[in-house]
Amino acid sequence: MVEAKPQYAKLNTQPVKTMIDVSFWLTFTKLKLDSWKLETPQVPIKGRISLPNTANLASSLLLSSTSFPTASTVKSVGGLISCEVAGILAHTNTIEEFEAYDL
Repeated sequence: MVEAKPQYAKLNTQPVKTMIDVSFWLTFTKLKLDSWKLETPQVPIKGRISLPNTANLASSLLLSSTSFPTASTVKSVGGLISCEVAGILAHTNTIEEFEAYDL
């Protein structure tokens, strides 16, 4: 008796378009100048990824001022389904720190 192998659907991936709002950079600059100064903390951030309404569009990952821990909500851009994505913002002060950073 020969056992039939299960048939699996092909896994498809979809491109993600990163959208960084100017408010993200304004908030980052304010935190860097007023709070962190020369410190380089690794900061937890969150973004919002939205699935597009049609198959021929890319998903969008939005980072804005609401991505930082002090913010209250994250808005999505377009799409019917969206979810929060967590990450860590790691920044450096010098080129030497950047080059020494292990990605």
